[in-house]
Amino acid sequence: MLRHRWYAGGIATALSAALVFAGLSPAMADDTASPSPSLSDTSATQETAPPAADAPDSGSAATDSTTPPADQQATDAPTTEPTDTATDTTDTTDQPSPEPTESTSPLARSLVAPLSIVNPDPVAAGSTTLRISKVGARTSTGSVAALQGATFVAFGSTRGGARTGTTSYTCTTNAAGTCDIVVPALTGGSGGSTAGYWVYETAAPSGWMKVGNLGLGDYNSAKTVTPYSYFTNNVTGTATTYLVTADSGAYYANGSLTSSPKSATGAFADVRTNPSFPASCGLSIAIVFDKSTSISTSEMTQMREAALGFVGTNGLGGTPSSVALYQFSTTASKFLASTSIAANQTAVNNAINSNITGAGNGYTNWDDAMRKVAFNGSESYDVVLFLTDGDPTVSGTSGTNTDTNIGFQNLEEGIYSANAVKSMTGPAGDRTKVVAVGIGLASGSDNNLKAISGNNADDDYFTTNFAELSDKL
Repeated sequence: MLRHRWYAGGIATALSAALVFAGLSPAMADDTASPSPSLSDTSATQETAPPAADAPDSGSAATDSTTPPADQQATDAPTTEPTDTATDTTDTTDQPSPEPTESTSPLARSLVAPLSIVNPDPVAAGSTTLRISKVGARTSTGSVAALQGATFVAFGSTRGGARTGTTSYTCTTNAAGTCDIVVPALTGGSGGSTAGYWVYETAAPSGWMKVGNLGLGDYNSAKTVTPYSYFTNNVTGTATTYLVTADSGAYYANGSLTSSPKSATGAFADVRTNPSFPASCGLSIAIVFDKSTSISTSEMTQMREAALGFVGTNGLGGTPSSVALYQFSTTASKFLASTSIAANQTAVNNAINSNITGAGNGYTNWDDAMRKVAFNGSESYDVVLFLTDGDPTVSGTSGTNTDTNIGFQNLEEGIYSANAVKSMTGPAGDRTKVVAVGIGLASGSDNNLKAISGNNADDDYFTTNFAELSDKL
């Protein structure tokens, strides 16, 4: 955890700084143009061989009598990942860019039905086609739009060997979000010496970032920082087309290639670039509160007091800003529609006092929390402040795919929905900025915060603990 205050004064100060930078006072109502979003990317860390996957635990909704295990709050700050020796080819230069091409074609798949391979092109004898699928932002129907322009490679290696290197096997996704890499047979070995191909993204489309690393492992422990990639195992060269998915189950548990996707989408995720704080007099803000089982009554009290300070006279109370309030555990809901703070300070305070109280209950569903914000029906926001004390253990609108061993799938679902939030346009005229605040996270989990916000510490994401949350906000 961070044991010092950020010199610039926390998130409320960052919002105020945007006003000062624009030469605006809280009484002014003119909007100004915001800076262009950053195109930074996460570099891959030193590769760690994936652990064996635990079988998913059966869970229930927050209203059931079964209560998920409470997270143990870590006491150490997330560690910085070691640097990979492989070159990250993604452009990290901040620059204005045209909107990327997304498609809602039939290959922008439903999240509840597996993607089947229909009439694949013929594959030459002695080789195998790896069909890669790439998606971007969640849509209002629950599907995820295909994403064009992502470059992938297949690198011949072993399960325990190097994951990256020089290779001529490459492809770039088309308007349907897919591309094919034809590779020769690669067989032999067992365990860590099993031969196969590591498939990973080398460059994201303009306006997006590739996922470099995610923190995987037991929800209650330090995470294994794992490159976001897929291992095929042996490729026999049987003139077959196989779908490649980055989901952890596809290469942790299976002994061979499969044509059935192991994640709900069967596709790789990318991260929508996070815009800068909007320079506007008065902002529309949504605060999203984690209320999962791991949060004790005393910790909920600390989170409530921090939120009251954030919207109070020493925070946003003196500005013409509005706030909407959301909560999530196994599923998510809104408990206050967007409300003017200056005109309705008491109503805002009462909503926080009434709802952010007692001990938490339920699993942790980043996906549904972000969906509820993105597709709320009528409101738009300049900034979404996302407060969470753990990694996602369920996903979907009903809180399914319960897995307390954090893997790619529940993280991917949260990324897709966070991308939808960052694709919104706020009242100030800029894209919505997501600010993720990790409270008492285990080491390695900061990588997961980056995946739903951006790479810049103390701007896109913050890490703290419950005792210091008020100072951070």
